[in-house]
Amino acid sequence: MIERRGEQINVAHILIKPKPSAEEMLMSKQYLDSVYNLMKNNNMAFDTAVLKFSDDPGKINGGMLVNMYNSSYVFTEDQLDKSILYAINGLIPGEFSQTVPMITENGNQAYRILYIREKRAAHKANLIDDYEKIKNVALEQKKQEILLKWTRNKVKTTHIKLKPYYQECNLIEKFGIIIK
Repeated sequence: MIERRGEQINVAHILIKPKPSAEEMLMSKQYLDSVYNLMKNNNMAFDTAVLKFSDDPGKINGGMLVNMYNSSYVFTEDQLDKSILYAINGLIPGEFSQTVPMITENGNQAYRILYIREKRAAHKANLIDDYEKIKNVALEQKKQEILLKWTRNKVKTTHIKLKPYYQECNLIEKFGIIIK
């Protein structure tokens, strides 16, 4: 502890993050390879293997990867990491990859098996296939409209001083700021 003020404290720490040895990584890969073989020989379904063997907290949703751009389970190719694209290249829905190395969100080394649930061909957007995406775009647009309306109302009752070099900015008119 560095300092304490009432209920607030200022704390620092030293973090030592051990790296797994080459032997531990090899054992992990071999373990996951045996899971791969169980699935490949139809002795276990992918969903069952996820629940039984995965260390990921997200295993409760069947091991589905979540798209950080739109919070869905659907990805476009440009939203996927290159290592994932390489691992799933040539797979069709219902197939899974070999064991592939990865770096987790917190920087740890790990292995995983990727499973293709569905592939969609490029198509014109429609409500049946793209409802979530269309809904998210409409919701974001509505949020922007409400924020812009709120900003314009607040500008009327807020003192705003602009430095001369900002007075040429095109966004000033958008927010309803009047320069006197």
